[in-house]
Parts: sequence; C-alpha cells; structure tokens
Amino acid sequence: EEFEAAGAESYKILSRELRDAGALKTILHTESPNDLELELLRGKKYLWAVPESALEQVLETARDIVISAESVPRLEELLDCYQIRNVYLRDADAESVNFALKYFDREYLFTAGYGDGEEYWKNLAELKIRTEE
Repeated sequence: EEFEAAGAESYKILSRELRDAGALKTILHTESPNDLELELLRGKKYLWAVPESALEQVLETARDIVISAESVPRLEELLDCYQIRNVYLRDADAESVNFALKYFDREYLFTAGYGDGEEYWKNLAELKIRTEE
C-alpha cells in the first residue's frame, strides 16, 4: 500500500507540472485502477481511461469518463446509477456521437482517441461539427 501511495503521489506531482505547463487534465490509463489510486487521483484534474469493465469503479469517484464508441450504448445504464458530467468518446464515429447526444448537451461531449496521422486527428476533431448537420 505504501508503494501504491508513493506511485499515486508521483502522478500528482507530474500532473501538477503538466498543468503548470498548460495541460487542462491528466489522462490516466490503466486496465484496472485500485481503490487507493482512485482515492488519491480524483477530481476535475484527472481523467481515467479504463476498459469498459472498470467504468463503474471509476464512476464511484469520478464524474468525467472516457468511453469507447462501442460502449456508448451503456450510457443510459450508467446515467441511471452515476452522475456523469463530461463524456470523452474514444475513437468516436458519427453514430456514437449522435447516440451520446441523446443524453448529453454538446458542451459536455468530447471526442478523443489514439491514432496516428494528421487525417485521423482532423476527422476526429471535425466529427462533432459534421454530426450537427
């Protein structure tokens, strides 16, 4: 537990340095966050990117989530149990954005992803605009 706490404190220090450099949030990627990490690394400054199986665990302490395009249909179920402020759609497509717009206003919905190439990022950035039409 002491080792995990030291690791979380290191993340907090690094996150603070990133914010000082202009980053708005720190994205934490993990397959399975532990309770201590979730306790120490929570709040608006942190954004957890976890597999679908860990979404509920993260939502116990967080209000902003990263969710894959394939998992978007779960939003209705998650909203029944948790208060969600912002949704970051990972590798979104028009269908997943339009589905999420049934539950969230545009100002609370963001696209995100992991990809290479300028075209990938350009398409992702323009996705919300294209779906408005």
